[in-house]
Amino acid sequence: MLQPANSLWRFADRCGPWAVDHATFRQPWRFDLDHYLAWLERVVPWRDRCVFVTAPDMWGNAQESLAFGVIALPELKLLSFPVALPVQDGSEDCDLPWGIFDTLFIGGSDPWRDSRAVEDLTAEALRRQKHLHLGRVNSRRRVERARQLGCQSCDGTFLAFGPRVNYPGRKSGAWAKLGTATARRHYARTVDARHGLSRQGRIDARRSRRARVLHGYPV
Repeated sequence: MLQPANSLWRFADRCGPWAVDHATFRQPWRFDLDHYLAWLERVVPWRDRCVFVTAPDMWGNAQESLAFGVIALPELKLLSFPVALPVQDGSEDCDLPWGIFDTLFIGGSDPWRDSRAVEDLTAEALRRQKHLHLGRVNSRRRVERARQLGCQSCDGTFLAFGPRVNYPGRKSGAWAKLGTATARRHYARTVDARHGLSRQGRIDARRSRRARVLHGYPV
């Protein structure tokens, strides 16, 4: 997961599929659309590897979050990136602009993400052929929930806090197998702003300290 606050975009041409998160959802007053757009232009040459870029959102407030995100959606689409709309608690009662985003990004609280309301919301997204992504996935239980909801991707920070235990192929590999029986491959890539690449040019998760990791289940 690339973010404007780090230097991981420098590896966008060498890693597998990646996504972009604005990383200000808990501090929405820090979001600057002009700065975000200017930063995204840096990775335009490799947008064919991009799964999505997120519109801005606000933690825990569906209506305000939607109003915040909708303002940015047209500008993000102009850069020809697939755009993700993050949703928060109560978004099932909102009139989502289905026609102008590509990915439904499931945020919000854990109780809400486990609710029937989210199941109905994700079912509607799949009916409309939207990509589904679940954020903050750091356990087998969360991977299983992503599978239940029909998500094609998810992200979390577990590699950053235990790379030697969780990577490669231990927990992450087991979780990927749990995620879907029809997965063709599993990718979990993370880099550190200073030491992100090994001598072979591969992403070295063992050197990562704080990156969020994107997991994909392409079918």
